[in-house]
Amino acid sequence: MLGRKALAVHRETGHRLGEARTLMALARAHRKTDSAAAELLRQQARDIFSDTGVPETEYEDPDW
Repeated sequence: MLGRKALAVHRETGHRLGEARTLMALARAHRKTDSAAAELLRQQARDIFSDTGVPETEYEDPDW
């Protein structure tokens, strides 16, 4: 899956916002098929966004 490859690249290069965005995209992709995995990915993304100072209004998905 390309999302997992992107996640690995962001982690290897230390690109935290790219990592968070990719985690959020993976969470959305898993939302209908594996809600537990989706929630874990979403929480990981939210933690990174929060750690890097991104306001919640910038990354929260209103349709979640």
